[in-house]
Amino acid sequence: MYNTLIKTPEFYKAGIYIRLSEADEGKAYESDSESVLNQRNMLMNFVKEKGFIFVGEYVDDGYSGTDFDRPGFASMIEDIKNKVINLVIVKDLSRLGRDHIMTGYYVETFFPENGIRFISMQEGYDNAVNQASNDSSTFIFACNDYYSKQNSVKIRNVLNDKRRNGKFIGSMPSYGYLRDPEDKGHLIPDPEYAPIVKKIFDMAYEGKGLSGIATYLNDNKIKTPSSLKRKNPHARNKYNPIWTVSSVKKILKNQMYVGDMVQSVQTKVSYKSKKKKTLPKGNWGYC
Repeated sequence: MYNTLIKTPEFYKAGIYIRLSEADEGKAYESDSESVLNQRNMLMNFVKEKGFIFVGEYVDDGYSGTDFDRPGFASMIEDIKNKVINLVIVKDLSRLGRDHIMTGYYVETFFPENGIRFISMQEGYDNAVNQASNDSSTFIFACNDYYSKQNSVKIRNVLNDKRRNGKFIGSMPSYGYLRDPEDKGHLIPDPEYAPIVKKIFDMAYEGKGLSGIATYLNDNKIKTPSSLKRKNPHARNKYNPIWTVSSVKKILKNQMYVGDMVQSVQTKVSYKSKKKKTLPKGNWGYC
């Protein structure tokens, strides 16, 4: 692999990049070594040891390595463009990313073109030094990408097994349900919002129109399904705090409320993409 060596400036203004995905948190043996705190301590010790000037840290907690739409990463790129930092340090190459194409672009093109020295501690990668260890990076990019793909397949197989056994595998239960604390795959009525669902069905049975039901819910300041899902105030997904005809209709048409657990209605187009596609009805999971 061809490496463009970065010219050594008089001093280095270092930015440390830290990433932890939900998958990392779920692994007992890795959780300590990959934790945000551990990465921060390791990187800060390295900065002090080398005598670099520490400028700041960029953290993405709970973001996949195949997704480069991360707030911390975006902030780092902005600071690079504005010449705030000229050195980026990561614990290992997988922290920067697991998509071999995008990770390769930043390491082999973006950083050199912007005069950024890039160091990955674990692999001993340093684009300011002409060394043999740098040449293995392309292979490591591919391995990290392959790991993400295999991990995606394993997770999907586990979820499919749970679904076939009648377990709920969705990210959030339908409005009016909660996960059973004793069994995360079992749903129980939500004592606060199950009565709201019953009220909606009662009003519809009595002949109340969708618009009238939505008005009643808004007048009584009842929280919407999407507002309950928004636990993280910094989440990227938008939500509607107002009941609409559409949101009321969605509840009345939801088969979960008549005892049919319908799952696997959508799937991701790729393990690297957030985009989803709706599956044919014959492929839906019922239990």
